[in-house]
Amino acid sequence: MTKPKLDYGNGYNETNSIALIWSIEDVKSIKGSFDHRDVDLTDEECMEILGNVLSNHDASEGVSWSDICYEVDVYLEESGKWVDK
Repeated sequence: MTKPKLDYGNGYNETNSIALIWSIEDVKSIKGSFDHRDVDLTDEECMEILGNVLSNHDASEGVSWSDICYEVDVYLEESGKWVDK
């Protein structure tokens, strides 16, 4: 039995490329790391944040935790969910 190929879409799979995955769990895990992030984010909000990370990151450097933290900050401030302690 052969192992099924991971399909990344657009003709890309595990035989011709790699994919680095950032998930909603990653977004949720960083929000509790800072005092001002006492807000629960929904899965939909996390996906919106990840979409912003994808659109706004520096492709020559890739995506990092600081990119996600920055986009969470922007989202919380723009949505009015920012909590000052």
